[in-house]
Amino acid sequence: VFVGAVSLGIMSYIIFGGIFNIIFMPKLTTLQRLSDVERLDELKDDDFKDVNFTKQLAEGLLNAVLEVIEPIVPRNTTALKNMERQLRRAGINMTPTRYSALSIFRILLFAFIFIALGIALGLPLGFRILSIFVGIYAGYTINRFSLIRKLDVRKDEIYHQLPEVIDLLSVSVAAGLGFDQAIAYVVEKSKGALIDEFDITRKEMSLGVSRKEALEALAERCNNREIQTFVTAVVQSEIMGANINNILQVQSETIREIHRQNIEEKAQKLPVTMLLPLVAFIFPNVLIIILAPAILNLMKTLS
Repeated sequence: VFVGAVSLGIMSYIIFGGIFNIIFMPKLTTLQRLSDVERLDELKDDDFKDVNFTKQLAEGLLNAVLEVIEPIVPRNTTALKNMERQLRRAGINMTPTRYSALSIFRILLFAFIFIALGIALGLPLGFRILSIFVGIYAGYTINRFSLIRKLDVRKDEIYHQLPEVIDLLSVSVAAGLGFDQAIAYVVEKSKGALIDEFDITRKEMSLGVSRKEALEALAERCNNREIQTFVTAVVQSEIMGANINNILQVQSETIREIHRQNIEEKAQKLPVTMLLPLVAFIFPNVLIIILAPAILNLMKTLS
């Protein structure tokens, strides 16, 4: 009965969304176009997309739920600052309270899913209660590992993109551009996680933030040792009046050398890493293939 009710609800939602798409799609598209025309200076060509009513409805419902949950989120100042730092490093454009509300919603959603499965499977009352705690734990674990995964992926993307970006900056400055102009040129011509961070730095400097503060904020967001070294070198060159072109060339060569050494180090660790799978999975099979016939012949002879 429960599964049938859920299926009926899903089908009703699909039919309802389809009818509204058919009836209101032209009007919504027209309104979206008018809104886009009003902000043409801020749009790119790929921003003109058809309105997806189902997606907008889901986002609206989610935002409404988060607005209800957000006021009850604990306001621990230290925890919110740590969360804000992690969100910046993960590239998530969301306030700490809103992300905490989203995490709570996910936990409640998993708890509901697990209790619904317990009811659908006809489990006893004790197992149904236990399924609620299992769902809460699953939601908390997924929230935690999802954020950690995003942090690792973005940090790895920044690490691999860094040599290319520093090379582009060095070439741009050598071609006669200023450092700020070189950053703007690289941001315009490239894409990626590191480019997004440099774009934030460029906007901060255009709004009046000093180059030192903007670059230090860049190093804090990226959480990368090479970028911290690069920022320190650029800031010191500005203080001492050194040639920024020479600094960028030295930094470019140094970063590429560090990456090459890291690759060589990983390559040297591969034999040790492969030793355990070889011993655990391959050697026993080889021994069985070699010794099995001899053992069978010996057993036959002794019998």
